[in-house]
Amino acid sequence: MKQLLIILGISLTIILIPSFLISAGLTIFFGHFWYLFLVAVGTIFVIGELSNRYFQTKILADIQNFKAKIEQLRSEQSVVASCAYCKQRLTIPVKLSQRTTYECPHCKQTNLVVFQFTTAQITTPLELPQLGSMSTLQGQAVGAELPNQQPNPSA
Repeated sequence: MKQLLIILGISLTIILIPSFLISAGLTIFFGHFWYLFLVAVGTIFVIGELSNRYFQTKILADIQNFKAKIEQLRSEQSVVASCAYCKQRLTIPVKLSQRTTYECPHCKQTNLVVFQFTTAQITTPLELPQLGSMSTLQGQAVGAELPNQQPNPSA
């Protein structure tokens, strides 16, 4: 509520002070201060309203253009894949939001890009002892038992 009153006060100041100055200056030549004051207030209000609508429209158009660019960048990605017919590797622009087909420039066959998403577990690496050089490994058993391993019952 306080911000609304501040904006209202600033708006009235922007309208009334120039209107007063314009009508005071024109009263010297034409007289009728209140008539000129009301005309000046109306004129300034109309100019302010028109400029406000213009800038709002311009800002909304800029926002729409910005959203369109963001959507275009989000949807346009590329993938490196091999042609299903001739196995040539190509960089193919794809849109994740729609079905993607392309014609291979080498064999002129139409391909469909299929995405397969999967998940994986996050694991922690085992703490293993450092291995030495090849000369120190000679003579050691190839299948040496690793620490913290359970024996394999099926073996």
